[in-house]
Amino acid sequence: MSKKRKRPPIKSGSFKKLLKFIWKYNKVSYFLVFLTIFISSGIFIYAQSFLGNVVFEKYLVPYFITGNFDNTGFTNSMLILGAMFLISIACSLISSQIAVVVTHRTIKKLRDQLYGYIQKLPLGYFDTQLKGNITSIFTNDIDALRDMLSQSIPQIFNAIFSILFSLVMMIYYSWFLTILVLLMVVILMFLAQILGKKSIKYFSARQSSLGTVNGYLTEMIEGIKIVKVFNYEKKSVENLKVKNDKLYENDYKSKFWVNIIMPVLMNMGNVNFALMAVIGGTLFYYQNQWGTTWMNISIGTLITFLQYSRSFIAPIGQVSQQLNSISLAIAGFSRVVDVLERTPEESNGNVKLLTKEQLIQNDSSFTNSNTNFYDFYWKVSDKVTQQINYIPALGAVKFENVSFSYSPEKKIIDNFNLDVKPGQKVALVGSTGAGKTTIANLLSRFYETTEGHIYLDGIDIKDINKDDLRKSMGLVLQDTSLFSKSVNENISYGLDHCEDNVIVSAATVANANDFITMLHDGYNTILENSAEGLSQGQKQLLSIARTSALNPVMLILDEATSTIDTQTEKLIQQALDNLMHQRTSFVIAHRLSTIKNSDLIVVLEHGKILEKGTHKELLALKQNYYKLYTGVAELD
Repeated sequence: MSKKRKRPPIKSGSFKKLLKFIWKYNKVSYFLVFLTIFISSGIFIYAQSFLGNVVFEKYLVPYFITGNFDNTGFTNSMLILGAMFLISIACSLISSQIAVVVTHRTIKKLRDQLYGYIQKLPLGYFDTQLKGNITSIFTNDIDALRDMLSQSIPQIFNAIFSILFSLVMMIYYSWFLTILVLLMVVILMFLAQILGKKSIKYFSARQSSLGTVNGYLTEMIEGIKIVKVFNYEKKSVENLKVKNDKLYENDYKSKFWVNIIMPVLMNMGNVNFALMAVIGGTLFYYQNQWGTTWMNISIGTLITFLQYSRSFIAPIGQVSQQLNSISLAIAGFSRVVDVLERTPEESNGNVKLLTKEQLIQNDSSFTNSNTNFYDFYWKVSDKVTQQINYIPALGAVKFENVSFSYSPEKKIIDNFNLDVKPGQKVALVGSTGAGKTTIANLLSRFYETTEGHIYLDGIDIKDINKDDLRKSMGLVLQDTSLFSKSVNENISYGLDHCEDNVIVSAATVANANDFITMLHDGYNTILENSAEGLSQGQKQLLSIARTSALNPVMLILDEATSTIDTQTEKLIQQALDNLMHQRTSFVIAHRLSTIKNSDLIVVLEHGKILEKGTHKELLALKQNYYKLYTGVAELD
């Protein structure tokens, strides 16, 4: 399936949601951060008043006028001032350390929650996303949030408290000069708001472009052999350059507007200090000349006001420095919200799958009335009487008028009907895009049918809990996915408890035991870098062993031997035959030689059944399958 990948817009209210998320898990910690910042700012602001009114007015000014100096009083005042600054610094250090702890805890919680939620999303989400783009959300976007939490938020709250305390004290000392300062600030903040709105949309585009670049790099690195074999290196570099140019453009634009206002905001304090010194000094001079008192400005008052005006303006510059970090965090969190607001898969359905051991343990009445047991049972509750029934899970599958489409204009599967008996091996044959894999995806409920029903052992699969439905199925794909774990753990993947004898038995069924025992650490050998030390055939055998360990009711084999050489294919085919023995199996294959012994072969084209029957029956018809098998027509 191919769908156009669009950059998610910045979600409305993302910043508010971000703050709610942070506060939800860190109420006490952030209260302590706010409290220590409040104390630190309050003491720092009061210390400036103490410096102007006490140190200057009480000791230094009289000394310059009369020559008398109170050395003891001055020393005590300086000690008090020093103690205030030490307490302020200590509170700042405490708030910083708490902020670091809160940041790491929040980031961990968000990554855990995001990863857990992504596991619940339907397959369709992953079909429309680049792997590198999803990875970028976990790394770049959440890292941007980390920078905001550890640096920007503490600085912003420190700035808010400093601004509020300074404003109160400025009004107290000179309301007239305070009005002049506020007029300057209002004009600059108005400009900052306009430029901030222009920049934030480019921050979102930057994060999206970064995800695109990461996605492309992931694809090219994973497929480097194909890149080299097809001499695609130069074209690959050109493609990356186009994507990197777009990232550069968005990155440049995102910071261009912010960088216009930042120098002005950063130097606003110096301009304000000089301007207020000139105006305040002039008012002090004429106040003495005219003998007026309404200004009430003294040397100590002017010095104190200038300190407060600097404390009022400086935090605005500090906040401006955090605009990049805040904008990146909002854009990044918006991409996180885009994931968290997607509709997850619903594990709806009340029908559960039980092993015979679980059934024997939980229902003694059923045990007493039965002597022969199947490996698995469906636990079905009657919708009317609520009576519990246990139906053997045999793998009988029925497709009834099934249709499926990604869009109303084109049906991928069109009125598909098929009745499969327990233990039958069914081969799905057709050209690429015929709908073979889609049939398997509908059976697994990776996608939901648009029309019609699929029944498993007479039960509509929509009534079966999705987790239990998938427990009943074993899946072997063309692309083997082995994890950075031991061979043991890879074979027992998805099983809560798996005894060693079960693992060895599964490996034996898959013809994998011989080569596993020859590995340097046997079943405990750690597979790293996608099991690079194993051949493709050995990887596929481990994949078969993993499926065998599940002991599934039925199997889906999606082109499981299409990338294997002929000699290895025989070994794998034997392993698959062992696995399919007495199990309902759906086989999707391009090599028709591997499906000759199937109980039923279904030929598909554009989601419709062209013909079905055994190998001999279809050859006798001398139609579509005959042409494919004899090479008159091709699968691709």
